[in-house]
Amino acid sequence: MTGHVNKNLEAVLALSIFGADGVASEITAVMDTGYSGFLALPAALLISLGCKLSGSAQLTLADGSEINSDVYEATILWEGHPLKLQVDVLEAESLVGMALLKGHDLQIRAEVNGPVTITPIQ
Repeated sequence: MTGHVNKNLEAVLALSIFGADGVASEITAVMDTGYSGFLALPAALLISLGCKLSGSAQLTLADGSEINSDVYEATILWEGHPLKLQVDVLEAESLVGMALLKGHDLQIRAEVNGPVTITPIQ
């Protein structure tokens, strides 16, 4: 899987997320190696896709503060296959976390438009 480094020097990846009707929507998410979850998305997006609320979780933010977050079930396309996972609600931006990247190498050329490559560890 490949992404790129945007003008803000963030490593980003386009992902397909499936709504309850099975129709895929494309989102762009920032790679966040400080986020231990799978995926974080805004609530409005998850609700518009008809994703199912499955609970809540306590998240620790980069500044050390803690917030309560709703958690939704969603399905994304990962390595060419549907993957059902837990998605945390975070209003600020869409994030790919380390739980989703587990078992993969992440390579980033840290310059604008530099490639971002995610490959399974063999």
